[in-house]
Amino acid sequence: MQDRTTHGCSPCSIHRPTAARDHADAIFPVFLFRADRLPENHAAGPRRETLRKGVPAVHPGSARSVVPSSRWSLDAMTTPAIVVNNRCDLLAANLLGRAVHSDVHADPTGVPNFARFTFLDSAARRFYPDWGLFADITVADLRTAAGMDPHDKKLHDLVGGLSTRSDGFRRRWGAHNVRIHGTGVKHFHHHIVGDLALAYESMELRAEPDLTMTVYAAEPDSPTAQALALLASWAATTGDGSRPAADRQPNAASGTPGGGR
Repeated sequence: MQDRTTHGCSPCSIHRPTAARDHADAIFPVFLFRADRLPENHAAGPRRETLRKGVPAVHPGSARSVVPSSRWSLDAMTTPAIVVNNRCDLLAANLLGRAVHSDVHADPTGVPNFARFTFLDSAARRFYPDWGLFADITVADLRTAAGMDPHDKKLHDLVGGLSTRSDGFRRRWGAHNVRIHGTGVKHFHHHIVGDLALAYESMELRAEPDLTMTVYAAEPDSPTAQALALLASWAATTGDGSRPAADRQPNAASGTPGGGR
C-alpha cells in the first residue's frame, strides 16, 4: 500500500510495540465507556481567524503556539505546508496548505483537529478516498501520543469524546496500534479541484517538541501539479480556502457532522 500516513500527524506505518501500548492502556481505557467526558474544545473555543494572503493559520486556542521562525518558513514555501502537534491539532498552515485542508478548517468548534474531522465530519469520507486507512492510522498516532505522554489532559479529553461519539474510533482504539515515522504519497479528493496525489516529507521541529511540519509536493507536469496551480490561484483570490457550510452534512442519528459508523 503506497499511502501509509495520517493526515497532518507524523507519517507512519502501523505497529504494536508493547511499551507504548502498555503506557496508553494504563491511563486511557476509562474513556471508552464514559459518555460524560467530551472534549473541552467541543464546548467552546476561539473562532479561527480568516487566513489573509501570506499569513498562516495559527490558532491561539492551541496548547502551544508556533514560533515566528516556523511561521516564516511556512510562508516562504510555495507548496502546501502545515504544522501539527501530537494530538493531531492543525496549528498552522501556509496559504496553499490551508486551501488543501480547507475541509479540516471548516470545523467551527476551535482548533482544527484531524482526528475529529476523520471520525465526526461526513466530508472526511469524500476527502480521504481510502477513509479506512486514514482512520486506522489516525488512531495509531493518538495511541503513540498516549504512550509518550499518558497524563496529557487534552489528549484524554479528545480520546474520551471520540470514544463516546464514534463506534469506529472506539473499535480502532481497542486494537492498540501505534506508529513509526515514514514518507510516502497521500491521496485526497478536494472539493474544488478534485483528486490530488501529493508526495510529502514530515520533519519534527527540534526547537518545538511534539510539533511536526509536513511539506507536500506534486510530481512536475502531473494532473496534481495542474490542480495545485488552480487551487493556489483560487486561494490567492479568495484569501480563504474554507469549505462552504452547506457541505457539512449532520449525522441523522447523532445530530453531529458525520458521526462514527
